[in-house]
Amino acid sequence: MSSQNKALAPQPVHCRGVGFLGLLTLIFITLKLTGHIAWSWWLVLLPLLPAFTLIAGLLLLVVIAATIGLAAKCFEANARRRNNIALKRSIKETRDAEAQRQQELRDFDWSTQP
Repeated sequence: MSSQNKALAPQPVHCRGVGFLGLLTLIFITLKLTGHIAWSWWLVLLPLLPAFTLIAGLLLLVVIAATIGLAAKCFEANARRRNNIALKRSIKETRDAEAQRQQELRDFDWSTQP
């Protein structure tokens, strides 16, 4: 089999199964539903808290990163807009100065010059 065919061959999937905290949660749920423990559901599901905390933390990081990225894009767009406005203003001032100089040349009385 060539190296290209090996790369395209399906790779085995390794499933790790239920971890320790997942198994503990399943045991607690089973004990709660069979009436062997009278704990509140908060205590029964407490072993899942680290996983939920990790997921919530990762989601929070994604939201923060997206917010920073969006703010950077907005800042860049505003800076570009300010630069465009300043450039347009500078071009307008240059055109106005050129128009004024042309008007002064037209209004100048050349007949009085030696």
